[in-house]
Amino acid sequence: MKLIFFYIVTYLSYLSIVGYGKSIQTIIKKKIDNENLEKLINFTYGVILLSVLGFFLYLLSIKYLYLNIVIIILGSLIYFKNYKNKKIEIINLTILLFTILGLAISKTHEDFIPYHFPFIEIITNSEPILGLGKVEINYVYTPLIAYLQKLFVLPYLEYKLLHVPIFLIFYSIILYLTKEIIFNKKMNTIFFFILIFFLLKFSRLSEYGYDYVVTFLFLIITILYINSLKNRTENINLIICVPVFIFALSIKSTAIFFIPFFFTILIYEKNIKKKFRNNNLIYISFFLLIIISLENFLKSGCFVNFIFSSCLQSENFKYSVDVNQLLDLSFHVKLWAKGYYHQTSNIIEDPISYNFMINWVPNWYKVHFNYKVLEFLLIL
Repeated sequence: MKLIFFYIVTYLSYLSIVGYGKSIQTIIKKKIDNENLEKLINFTYGVILLSVLGFFLYLLSIKYLYLNIVIIILGSLIYFKNYKNKKIEIINLTILLFTILGLAISKTHEDFIPYHFPFIEIITNSEPILGLGKVEINYVYTPLIAYLQKLFVLPYLEYKLLHVPIFLIFYSIILYLTKEIIFNKKMNTIFFFILIFFLLKFSRLSEYGYDYVVTFLFLIITILYINSLKNRTENINLIICVPVFIFALSIKSTAIFFIPFFFTILIYEKNIKKKFRNNNLIYISFFLLIIISLENFLKSGCFVNFIFSSCLQSENFKYSVDVNQLLDLSFHVKLWAKGYYHQTSNIIEDPISYNFMINWVPNWYKVHFNYKVLEFLLIL
């Protein structure tokens, strides 16, 4: 019975997020002929909108957990007002039945307990706190999407649904790809291989960390680009991807590596200046940038958490994180990424020597390439 209840709540949460995204679609005045694609876009915008809403609730010190229930129910009602195809809902529920097992039986992400969960607990139960980064340096890098997870802390259920919104990003992509493959007369080979790759690779909850959320968002941008190339969405243009890209940057600075691809597809957009000038999305993008900068600043005194020159260092901002601490953390992360803390042979104890030139490459190849990168390549 608990599993059935969890299944129902998870699906209602998906509908709710899509419902809120539908309200954003109304603002940007973009009608999308492909309902399957429309729901994917609306879900993505719903994630962004609810993340911002959760942040404002934290700033206003609104901690009523029953309000979270109201928010989820209201979004579901918006959904049912706009989408009434019962056949589609049965298909969605069936696909969820097969994908939700990975959420129900798996362990959490490795970084969740050390600092992601404590941060969510703070923004759920505490008054607004300036300089959370001084309490725990890793809080500087907690993403805006954590405020969406905050909305899933409910009475009685407490923190049991925290992973649902992260899982639903994965589910929304699987749902879109599956329906595109099944219901189109001519199968999209690219979508087919992406679907197989996702089902094989992301089979455990521990895979749904914030790193992979950025990958999921970038895939959504790629899906929009593929649809644009095939002229299947003539009423949509790729400017709609701009807020998605900005939101991805708020989750992980590694999203910056997608900039060349992102700007390449924008360059090939026709009448791009006209679309920017006439599109409400430009205002949404600026608003999102302001929210992200404000959230970063309140936590750390830095407007952009990965640009140290944006950090204010003076006596007037005593809650600002010491830049030297950020530099130390940055060096620690570099060492971790290069396998310094997982050396198996020919151990180099001095971190500076290990990090010098290509000293780290042989060990990284053994402990990280074979474990993380090679798995991706083999599945592909």
